[in-house]
Amino acid sequence: MSDNRIIQDLDIHLIFEELCRCIQTPYARDVLMNTCSSGVEEARILLAETEEALDFLKSQGDLGLDDIPDVHETLARINAGVLPEPVELVSIARFVEKVADCRNRLLKGAGEIITSWARNVSPPVGIIWEIEGKITEEGKVKENASQKLRTLLRDKITTRAKLVDAMEGLMEKYRDFLQDDYWTLRNGRAVLPVKIEWGSKVKGIILGTSQTERTVYVEPQEVIGLNNQMMNIESGIESEIYRILRDLTETVRGVSSELEKCMRFVGEVDAVFARARLAKKWRASRPEFSDYMKVEAMRSPQLLAMGKDPVPSSIELKENKAALYIIGPNAGGKTVLLKALGACMWMASRGLFVPSRDNVFLRYYRHIFTLIGDYQDISQGLSSFSGRMAVLSRILHEARDGDLVLLDEPFAGTSLREALALERAVMEVLVERGVDVVVTSNLIEGVFTAAEYPWCEWGSMGYSSEKSGPTYRFQPRVLEFTHGIDIARRTGFPPEVVDRAHQYLDAEFAHLTALIENAEKDRDEIAKLKKTLTEELTRVEAEKKKLEKERKRFREELRARMRRAVDEVIRKGVEEIEKLKKEKKPSVKAIERTLTRVRKEAEAVVDPGSFPVPEVGVGQDVKMKITGDVGKIIEVHRDGTVTVEIRGIKWRVDTGEVVPVERAQVADPVQVFSDVPVRLVDDISFPVMTAENTCYIRKMRVEDALEKVNVFMDTALLKNLNYVYIVHGKGEGVLKRALMKHLRGFPYVEEVRSGLPHEGGDGVTVVKLRR
Repeated sequence: MSDNRIIQDLDIHLIFEELCRCIQTPYARDVLMNTCSSGVEEARILLAETEEALDFLKSQGDLGLDDIPDVHETLARINAGVLPEPVELVSIARFVEKVADCRNRLLKGAGEIITSWARNVSPPVGIIWEIEGKITEEGKVKENASQKLRTLLRDKITTRAKLVDAMEGLMEKYRDFLQDDYWTLRNGRAVLPVKIEWGSKVKGIILGTSQTERTVYVEPQEVIGLNNQMMNIESGIESEIYRILRDLTETVRGVSSELEKCMRFVGEVDAVFARARLAKKWRASRPEFSDYMKVEAMRSPQLLAMGKDPVPSSIELKENKAALYIIGPNAGGKTVLLKALGACMWMASRGLFVPSRDNVFLRYYRHIFTLIGDYQDISQGLSSFSGRMAVLSRILHEARDGDLVLLDEPFAGTSLREALALERAVMEVLVERGVDVVVTSNLIEGVFTAAEYPWCEWGSMGYSSEKSGPTYRFQPRVLEFTHGIDIARRTGFPPEVVDRAHQYLDAEFAHLTALIENAEKDRDEIAKLKKTLTEELTRVEAEKKKLEKERKRFREELRARMRRAVDEVIRKGVEEIEKLKKEKKPSVKAIERTLTRVRKEAEAVVDPGSFPVPEVGVGQDVKMKITGDVGKIIEVHRDGTVTVEIRGIKWRVDTGEVVPVERAQVADPVQVFSDVPVRLVDDISFPVMTAENTCYIRKMRVEDALEKVNVFMDTALLKNLNYVYIVHGKGEGVLKRALMKHLRGFPYVEEVRSGLPHEGGDGVTVVKLRR
């Protein structure tokens, strides 16, 4: 979308023209046209510049640059080798003087940013004395500009006096032959006006005749020498003036880079102060960029630029809001509000303050796209609706995350159902893409759709029943009809028609209001559920971390206990062997038996699976071979598996994977007993494995597999699944053992078992989740 389209749709030219009326120099207009931020930080810097200039205006007054000369063309011609007029050199001196004065004032009273500009410019004040010492303010070369010029001018006065005396005497001498009683100059030489019939009476050179051909102008022979001397002096004066101007021109050319820098400095300073002057004139406020939008008592900058007094409106979009849906009657101010909002965004990105109250918060947008006005194009065969759809199509292809789209009644001209469907689809697609959207519409039914979205704010333009007209103020979450019935009443509709129309309208209004209220209630309920779920997830994560910490502590205690048990077995074995050695004739077989027994007891401590596997039953306390955890059998299944409850979690495993333990061993300080009722399961059926409830980690590294399981389990919980399947394969059992240990850290796991034969057997772990 081109900038020209946006400038036209938002009437930006009105704001720019008003801004240009605030400049004082010819150097600022181009700067203002090219001022634009490429990011939010650059926009903040531009706003800070404007604030510094506004503070300076309030405390120090204006800069007074309105009479600074424009030396653009003069400097360009000087750089091109053209000799300027003396008055142009005077303008350059005056320009440098004004720049130096401006710089000094800014160094004393401006803010940090503008002061840094002043420090970086050095006006060549030396040329002021050079020019003013040789040229007067009127643009004349001074007589004392050089010693040679003074001498030539003095010689000119002396020679002219001699020439005047000589010509006065010759007039007396040739009075009878003269046409007039005066002498004059022809081609810079003194001549007498002689009657044509007496031309031969005056000795000299004829330099011309009059138009009537009755007079000849004769240079008397007596003054030819003085005329030659006078001509030589005049030529010398011109040559000396040319030399003086040439030297001054070279001096100016020598500092042309400094002068160009001064012009840029003046342009930048005047542009910033123009933004400040406009802010002061409009009583505008500095906007802050934020994740939300809040503008109180915003006045249309376009109407202000036209000299009008617009009605202020307030708009607020919270962080979770990405769209604004505005309804209202025709000529109710929807388009004005839309344009004002877009213009304020445009102004803020260029360092301009917003005509609103203090504490203005806006979002920064990379690009602004607009669909405002009529796009009918007869040459292309496009109707108004087709033209608007063509523009909207380009917007949908170009708008991306971080952009703003402004749509003014985008689907006017089509059916109600199609317009509502298109509005909904466009808003959803843009918001999903990360684009903020503001839509105006006269379709009241669209409010119901807008109210369904948690990311959409809505409202209508106000209407005054007392005044029977629009108030031009935006009313958030207020439903207003177009009030066409009131207009019909004022135009003379029969009362029975108006009353019946009001009955239909009241019923429709009540129905729509109820729909909107229900939609908002549903949305609020969803928000509450989302908050509750988030809090529950936070609690679960905290519990998970707590259980993981407890598991680590338990494992460390278990390993320490096992080390102590092994050390105790070895110690007793060593004591028995030492006793046997002290016998007079120790039995070698006795020692071997003792060593074998000690070895087996030590292995039993390290690997409980080395014990014989006795029969197990419901209520039996057992230890898991894989994890070493102690629990209680609560279910025995006919397929040769048992369900063991360990610290509130149920594990379904093969009978050979558990080891019975004595009651004394169960008195572990970290053992947790369950109060789940025990029952014998004859038959049980589970859902089939699907892509949704199955996680494949076969042949994965343990760390990667467990990370994948974490994400899968959280997703399963959010989907409210009852059972999930984790396919790890059989192999050497390393991945399965790691998975079993890892599942202990999930507080919402109710039961864990190996897969049944038809489910994949030992290559699959089945997990039942708590509801």
